[in-house]
Amino acid sequence: IISFSRGIYTTSPNSLIENNTIYLNSEGIRASGTANVIRYNNISNSTSFGLLPGSSQTVQSNLISYSVSRGIELLSGTTNTQFNNNFLINNAEGIRLFASSNNLFADNFMSAGSDLNLLSSSTNNTFLNTSYNLSKESISSGYLIRKWYLDVNITDSSSNPLQSINISIYNNSNAIPYSNLTGSDCLIPRQELVEYINNGATRTYY
Repeated sequence: IISFSRGIYTTSPNSLIENNTIYLNSEGIRASGTANVIRYNNISNSTSFGLLPGSSQTVQSNLISYSVSRGIELLSGTTNTQFNNNFLINNAEGIRLFASSNNLFADNFMSAGSDLNLLSSSTNNTFLNTSYNLSKESISSGYLIRKWYLDVNITDSSSNPLQSINISIYNNSNAIPYSNLTGSDCLIPRQELVEYINNGATRTYY
């Protein structure tokens, strides 16, 4: 799909948009309906934005690159959309959120450009195991939550699994957000730990 005003545009719910190559359009994908799945697309050289989803969508395993403006943009009221395993490379601006809240970005990667920009009271957006340049995290209004995974594997010196070992996790206030025993596989369930909350003025580390 090459050189159109909009590469793909839909207002319908429950749409599946997958396996498209979208190049040199003004807008790559605009999908404003709910419950859409957008995955496995290669979106490049958009002159406006690469991807603009609506609420309650799943955005998975897309490559978005060389957007002249923004790789991913969320407009006012966009909520409860999940972004998983997307790569945003060499976009002028990686992700822009405008008055958008309660969205989850998990296992994504961003490089180059102004990676992340929150505007106009975008709140409670979580970035889990999502890599980007911290110096390019900009928040003019609202806040974000930055999280990382923690996996724990307890074995002895002979690599034998150790069962029923207490694992307690302490934060920097000496509180214990999690405590449990290892199972027969020597593991505890994967944890999602908050590194910090950024409200634009202060990063509060945990």
